Amino acid sequence: MNLLVGIDTEGDNQWDAHARAHQQFENIYALPRLHALFARHGVRPTYVITYPVARDARSGDVLRGLLAGGGCEIGAHHHAWETPPCSAEDVRRHPYASALPRSQFENQLASLTAAIETAVGMRPVSYRSGRFGFSAEHVAGLERLGYLVESSVAPLFYESHKGGPEFVEAPLELSIRTLEISNDLLRIG
Repeated sequence: MNLLVGIDTEGDNQWDAHARAHQQFENIYALPRLHALFARHGVRPTYVITYPVARDARSGDVLRGLLAGGGCEIGAHHHAWETPPCSAEDVRRHPYASALPRSQFENQLASLTAAIETAVGMRPVSYRSGRFGFSAEHVAGLERLGYLVESSVAPLFYESHKGGPEFVEAPLELSIRTLEISNDLLRIG
């Protein structure tokens, strides 16, 4: 059995507009403690990081240190409202990536991929869309940039009433098994 652990690695308090405008990364600077816990239990996490994280020098140092120690992967976490090219309107409305024009999505994906490669010295192959804003139209762009894993589809997620995606029909089996394993890990920790 394989346990997949993806950690959304982003600026502090992403749900507050003021915090998004004045990014801080204290949570990322504390990742070595979490990583040590994972290592003790044989868990190999994927830290999916946002564009601002990739551009923060201290976060880059932390992430390169984790990679150098082994036992993890760095992937991409796409926030459509803070990955260039984005507009002031994108920042204000906090859009799902699935709502972006295809060309803007692909340009943002290229920016994010390049920023991560610069920050940690390797190209990411795992991807997660912020707010689970995945669209089937994204697959070709992800493949062109060498992504192999996409983890944005969340069974039972329903946000079409907010202009977002809905994955109500997605299979539950893998998700339920993942939750069972996650609960076991919490009891171990």
